[in-house]
Amino acid sequence: MGRLALAGVLSKTHDLVRRSPLQSRARAVTQQTTDLVAGEVRVDRRRFWAAAFWAWITAVAVDFFAYGGVFAFVFDRDDPFLLEPEALFARIPAGYLALAIETIALVWLLDVLGRRGWQQGLLVGAVFGLVITAATVLGVWSIAPASPVFLGAWLITAGVQFAAAGAVASSSLAGVSTRRLGGIVLVVVIALFIVTIALQSLDIVPQTRL
Repeated sequence: MGRLALAGVLSKTHDLVRRSPLQSRARAVTQQTTDLVAGEVRVDRRRFWAAAFWAWITAVAVDFFAYGGVFAFVFDRDDPFLLEPEALFARIPAGYLALAIETIALVWLLDVLGRRGWQQGLLVGAVFGLVITAATVLGVWSIAPASPVFLGAWLITAGVQFAAAGAVASSSLAGVSTRRLGGIVLVVVIALFIVTIALQSLDIVPQTRL
């Protein structure tokens, strides 16, 4: 009789533990971890690549505004680390290809983490950009004569451009119309282009010597 009572108590205890919020939470975390390791994509491929494309366009626009406007002065100084203007111009496509690779990685990260909405994309993008670029900047500083001013501009620009790219990508992943999102991005791109040209034309920032 005593054994039957003990078995009943153990059975009820097991049921309570199995139904507890803590175990449910543990199962959810385990499933999220499994999805992350497996690299599960939660949206269809067309939306994924649309998010990556418009996020990349956003990153390129911020890059143009930063280095052609706000931080144009870093290219208007003698720095043994930087190439001559003509060589820099010839390698611009390689730089934008690098941005494309990083942007695709960011969109993948947002997707597998299930981050949706521009606020979450903004935060994840900023952290992504700052962490990746901070590691790169430290590595470059340890082996090359790059000026702290240039490296600081590089880090700040990366944080801003990937925050913006993350906001765009996460909005797309959340289901925002691709046509509407593309229209907003194009307006921002044109605005940044006009502002950059105006800053150079008014001699507020050094003109790009390419």
